[in-house]
Amino acid sequence: LICKNMDMAYRIAKALRNNHEIEFVWVGDGEDFVRLKQKSVEEHVNINFIGFTEYPMSYLKNADLYLSTSRFEGLPYALIEAASVGLPIVATDVVGNNEVVLHDYNGLVFKTEQEAVDAIKKLSINADLLNRYSINSRELYLKTFTMEKMISSIVDTYVQVLNQ
Repeated sequence: LICKNMDMAYRIAKALRNNHEIEFVWVGDGEDFVRLKQKSVEEHVNINFIGFTEYPMSYLKNADLYLSTSRFEGLPYALIEAASVGLPIVATDVVGNNEVVLHDYNGLVFKTEQEAVDAIKKLSINADLLNRYSINSRELYLKTFTMEKMISSIVDTYVQVLNQ
C-alpha cells in the first residue's frame, strides 16, 4: 500500500543493516512484499519477511518496538495493537499516528528517515528508555484505546451532538 510507505521502511532497515543486533520483521503482505523481499536478499538487509498471518499479535508480543512509516492514517489500528502489548513505537509524524504515539512518552515520532534511523539506534542502546516507553505505551492503551474506552468516547460524542 502506498500510504504505508514500505519503501521508506525498507530504506530505514537498510540504513541499519550493519547493526547486527537489530532485526526487522515484516508481517503482512501487499504489492511491495515480493519486490522488497528480493531486494533485501540482493542488498543483504536484515529483514525477516513473514507475509500474511492470521496471528500477527504473536509477532508483536515478541518484538522490542514497532515501526510505522505511514504517510497518513485515520485511526491507526496497528499502532493501537502495538500499544496494547506495551511496544514502544517509532512512527511518522502524521495525523493519526500522533494520536497514539506521544513523542518521548511512549515512543518517538519522526519527519525524516534519518530521524527514524536515529530513534531506532537510540532505543536499541538504551534499555531504560525502551522500558519506560513500553510501560507508557501499555498505560496509554489502557487509558485511551481499550474497547470500553473507545465505545464510551463514541457514546459521549453522540450525546454531545444530540444535546446541541
